[in-house]
Amino acid sequence: MSFRFITKSIHAYLIDYPVAIVLIAAPFALKLGQSGPVAMWLSVVVGVAALLLAALTDHPTGLVRIIPYWLHLWVDRASGWCLSSPRLLSNSSGSTPGTTGSSLPLSCSRRQSLTRLRSQSRCGRD
Repeated sequence: MSFRFITKSIHAYLIDYPVAIVLIAAPFALKLGQSGPVAMWLSVVVGVAALLLAALTDHPTGLVRIIPYWLHLWVDRASGWCLSSPRLLSNSSGSTPGTTGSSLPLSCSRRQSLTRLRSQSRCGRD
């Protein structure tokens, strides 16, 4: 038996649609993106994608109901993991990818190289 904390309707009304609207509107309402327009437009694109996902999901508030609800939940989990992983969104200097011309794979490989160098230097001291 499946135990759910949040029903499909509550998930749609209180999470999906409000989060999508906030992701689209917040950069403009809070005047974000002046120093990094990539971050502002990334928020808008993710918000539009979230709005489309909610509208196309087979739940009570879905408009077209093409995407099965289980797939919707997996997309939510994946996007939540990405949003909660700040090290994926910054490179070794701490800036956001795209603002310094670096990309995510390069950022990750630089971080791994620095980690290896640090561990080697620590081992040499002992």
